[in-house]
Amino acid sequence: MAELKNEFTWSKSRGDTFRTCLRKYYHQYYGSWGGWEPTAEISVRETYILKQLKNRFLWAGEVVHQEVAHILRRLSLGENVTLEESLDRARTRMRQQFADSRARLYREKPKETTGFCEHEYQWPVRPEQWKASWTHVETCLRNFNDGEILTRLKNLGPAAWKIIEDLMTFHLGDIPVFVKLDLAFEKEGQLTVIDWKTSKSENGDKGLFQLGCYALFAREEWGFATSHIRVIEANLYTGRHTTHTLDDEMLDDVAERIRAEVRVMRQALKDPLDNVADLDNFPMTEHRENCRSCNFQKLCYSQGMNVGQNERVHEAVL
Repeated sequence: MAELKNEFTWSKSRGDTFRTCLRKYYHQYYGSWGGWEPTAEISVRETYILKQLKNRFLWAGEVVHQEVAHILRRLSLGENVTLEESLDRARTRMRQQFADSRARLYREKPKETTGFCEHEYQWPVRPEQWKASWTHVETCLRNFNDGEILTRLKNLGPAAWKIIEDLMTFHLGDIPVFVKLDLAFEKEGQLTVIDWKTSKSENGDKGLFQLGCYALFAREEWGFATSHIRVIEANLYTGRHTTHTLDDEMLDDVAERIRAEVRVMRQALKDPLDNVADLDNFPMTEHRENCRSCNFQKLCYSQGMNVGQNERVHEAVL
């Protein structure tokens, strides 16, 4: 089998990481590369393990997305899933993932097993705080089950379903762009893209760029006229959703923003043609408050420290 090559791509999450902390960006996309291999260097393997970690807030959102996708896939096949089934499946998954992480199984199988920053760094989390993660998931799944969007989706024919939680790619010139659409369906020539949100706060205009990326994919890859694309931001925690109709000018602005960001990303590379990065070109952020929840904080602050000494880590980033 040919050796995998670390090719340059763009995604919104990659851009967000680049803007948040260049050092985190390096660890996420370069320092961890190849860490899944049995022969990987110890430092690379460690970085890869840390890359896979998530915190309990991201975990709750991920569980909701996974369960909603499961429901929709069943629905697209003409099958129904009861709310009780969804809650039982999500609860069982979360209990197993929590137990696996607490047993630190993620250090043996980081890709296949869930691991939490809270366990790796021994952050003090009360039982009721862990329970709040389940309460959050339950609220979102109940709102989804009771919402009008699900009622509308039940009336779709089999041919209408296009994407359910799939990672897709398209090109802007020589830039491979990745987008992950939660749901896309077509009815009477109108494409609807739905993006599920699970946070307690509303995204507002900040979420428009992400929605624009989805619409740009539909225009560039599927050939939909922008006037025939509708994007919906549906917050499953609050139960509210907002529908946006975009125009070509906005999508052109989204495309140019991606191109501009890629130019800066490539300028930071040691060898842009081969996508080779040098750690020295990716300094730590000056906004050290971001370090407190970072997967990679011990690579920056905890060398020579026990993982449990997180009080000193927190002091270092204040």
